[in-house]
Parts: sequence; structure tokens; C-alpha cells
Amino acid sequence: MEMPIAFLVFFDSIFGILFLFLFPRWQNTWSIYLITFSGMMTMLFWFITMNSNGGVIRKPKEIDFLKLMQVVDPLYLCPECEVIRTPRSKHCPVCNQCVERFDHHCPWVNNCIGIKNHRPFMFFLTFLIITILGTFIGTIAELMEVESENLLNTNLLNYELLPPGIIDNKTVYYILMYFVLLITGFFQLPIYLLYFIQVKNFLKNRTTNERYSRKRPMANKNIDRAVSGDSRSESMDSTGSSLLAVIRQAKEAEDIIKEFGDPQDYTGKSCECIYNEYAMCFKTTPPN
Repeated sequence: MEMPIAFLVFFDSIFGILFLFLFPRWQNTWSIYLITFSGMMTMLFWFITMNSNGGVIRKPKEIDFLKLMQVVDPLYLCPECEVIRTPRSKHCPVCNQCVERFDHHCPWVNNCIGIKNHRPFMFFLTFLIITILGTFIGTIAELMEVESENLLNTNLLNYELLPPGIIDNKTVYYILMYFVLLITGFFQLPIYLLYFIQVKNFLKNRTTNERYSRKRPMANKNIDRAVSGDSRSESMDSTGSSLLAVIRQAKEAEDIIKEFGDPQDYTGKSCECIYNEYAMCFKTTPPN
């Protein structure tokens, strides 16, 4: 939880400076409302993403994993989670869980971004960018006008939360303005880059793991080979019990792999990006 706490402390510290020292003297009230609203929405979706299930693939109680290993290709099984892997899933080494449509493990929320929380994660990034950009532009606008002595007149305060001796200090006001400007400017480039990658993922119906991982995901064309041909004929195991139950389990595994296979290809269709966006936003049910 170190990174989420660090993000929370950083974010709240910036807002503390804004509300206690800067907002009382800002003349552009629209920027105060915009930054406040977007900041609240950022924290809301940060909390939702951090505490939501990213799409963890649960171990089916009705399937015996040891017997399933006899009839299903090991490439489609996770020995650590004892679950059926799908082409778009991945075992996260940080969470030690398999996540459907795994994108990446985000240290800001200390959670995997997957099929069930990718959408709130995008809202989190969107409002974070609005907050940072709004703060950056608003601070520059106020610095351009702060040379006017009237801006430091206590009669022009929007509100007052601190004693006059502190809030009237022009040196403190300048230092905090430049500090906020420096911090928001420093974090803009990495956040823009992350947002650009995620938007491109949604437009292509792909994940960061699928686009940049060296290990290519399993293809749908190999799904028919997932279940061994020997499992399709009735036989006996070493204890003399029938493998019919295992065959049924293998058939269930094959159905899961086919249902949660590679992303559907909408190439050639009109409004291809809209189809991809819809698939990424609304197809959010992981295999059971």
C-alpha cells in the first residue's frame, strides 16, 4: 500500500495548499470550481479502482484441477491459481492471481487493471488530467495577474481559513504558487503518455499486456488443441474410475477458452473504433 498512500498524501497536499493559501485569492472562480469538481471525481474513481475486483478468475469448485491436467493442454492452465487460463488473461506476480483481460498492475491503486475495473481506471485518468491541467493553467493565469497589488488585498478574499498574518504574506504566496506550478508541470508528461496508451488500447480493443508483452497471447486457432483427443474417448484411470466426468470438465474448459478467446476483430467495419470501445467498456464479465 506504499504507492497508494504516497499518491493520496501527494494529492491531498496539493489540494491543501490550493484551498488554504491560493484559492482564497484567485480571481478566476471558474478554475476553482473546475479543479474542485475534477479533484473530487479523481479521488472517487481512484477509490473505486483501488477497491474493485480487476477480473480475478476464480477456481471452479466443480472441476478437479488434477484430473483436468490430464486432458487439457497445460498452456491453458495456471498451476498457481489452479484455474483455466484464457488467451487474454495473465497471472499477476504482484497480486498472485490470474486476471481476465489483464492490462497491467497499477502501483497508484495497488491493484490489477483488468476486465472489471478498466473502465473506472480510465475515468480516474481522465479526471486526473483535467485536475492537473486545470491547476497548471489556473496557476499560470493567476501569476500573470498577481503583480497587481489589489490581488493581495484581504478585502478581495473569496474566503478566509487562515490567520491574516499568514495569508497576507506575499513571499509565502509566491513560493506556493511556483511549487504547485512545478509539481503539476512535472507530472503532466508521464500522465499524458499513460493516457495516450490507454486511449489507444480502447480504440484497438487491446490491452497494454497484449500490445507490449514479449510473450504473445494464445491464439484462438489453437483452442481446438487445448483438450487432448484422448479425453474424448471413454477410458479408465489407475483407480478404475471412469473418465467421463473428466471429459465433461474438459468440454467445459474448452467452452470457457472459446468464449473468452482473442478480442473480436472489427477491421473493415464502419465505425470500427466505436465497436472496439463498446467491447472494452461493456464486455466486463470474467469466466467463472
